[in-house]
Amino acid sequence: MIPLFHDFKDKEVVIIGGGSVALRKAKRFVQEASVTVVAESFAEGFDEVPCTCITKRVTELNIHEIITDAYLVIAATDSEEVNENIVTAANQRDILVNRVDQPNDIVVPSHIDGDHVSVAIATGGASPATTKHLRLELTPVIEEADAMAEIQMELREALKKEISDQQQRKQLLWKVMDSERVWEQLPNNQDKGLEIAREIIDIK
Repeated sequence: MIPLFHDFKDKEVVIIGGGSVALRKAKRFVQEASVTVVAESFAEGFDEVPCTCITKRVTELNIHEIITDAYLVIAATDSEEVNENIVTAANQRDILVNRVDQPNDIVVPSHIDGDHVSVAIATGGASPATTKHLRLELTPVIEEADAMAEIQMELREALKKEISDQQQRKQLLWKVMDSERVWEQLPNNQDKGLEIAREIIDIK
């Protein structure tokens, strides 16, 4: 599989299933997409998610109707048969589909999102515990990296105004990247980190 980040703004995501996994998927996709969840019953917490919940029993006969306008379908029921029928129907309509109980063409990985740095983590279903462990271990690292990316972005713009040579700018930015003094301030004291970075490359 090839990792791919995708913009879901103005896209319709249909989640079939109302359990805890479906709830987790809904919470994630409502950050960008319009989300509709279809299930016979819904886990506690759906009332706090800005999505459309439709109470309906999903059958082989009505799946096509349910997914008609979907850009992505997520099969998240507790029935292997229903999930398989959902995948088949989506494939027939060339709709992207993710099945939560088995690996298939689309994987929705665990993720860590910063303002500038995003990391996706997946084990192909082999070990959800490993995925969670890595996410917990990497979260503080990504927070620091995100703060560094913000500093680098600001310095790049400042350097473009003062130094025309791209190679020289690159070398100065790497001096900041390699500075333990800057990293020690991140992510909690980013302003101090930026101040030190400016001293290192001698710009105001």
